[in-house]
Amino acid sequence: MKRRHAISSCRRARPYPLWKRKALYAKGLIIKNRVRVKQMYADEVFRLVNQERTSRVLNPLMMLEYRVSDMVYTDYLGHIATIKAADMRDNNYFSHDSPTYGTPGEMLTSFGVNWREYGENIAAGYPTPLDVMAAWMASEGHRKNILNPNFTFLGVGYVPGNASSSYAHYWVQLFVRL
Repeated sequence: MKRRHAISSCRRARPYPLWKRKALYAKGLIIKNRVRVKQMYADEVFRLVNQERTSRVLNPLMMLEYRVSDMVYTDYLGHIATIKAADMRDNNYFSHDSPTYGTPGEMLTSFGVNWREYGENIAAGYPTPLDVMAAWMASEGHRKNILNPNFTFLGVGYVPGNASSSYAHYWVQLFVRL
């Protein structure tokens, strides 16, 4: 069986040729300055949320650190949000209720997050962090989640679409109070 090429973010002895780097970067598969585009987008949304909150004299949200056996996730909610975004893309749906993980509360619980209150914002099709944040802030329900003073932790997930998905971009925000 013929194997397809795989791409990794690890260091290579020789860089890819320029034409290949441009093609891979355009697909979001390689890293500019070794930071994944997906993570840059998620980090930018995280920053924009805290900018909105602090401009209204609310406490900024934090990333949830979580220990699973010998691994420490510094942004565990972001990890879960990315899994949800990928699930929406891979199973071609757009809903808060996942056919794989159930409701956002059930998903958080199955990943070991003991929440007291949670919220979820989802979006699809918006190409940049500024675009998706503008859409969420223009929507009353989404804005309420972003500006809810009870929430203390935030995870942001972003995945690009693929050839079989309905949208080119998938976004998830998970808000939690522990």
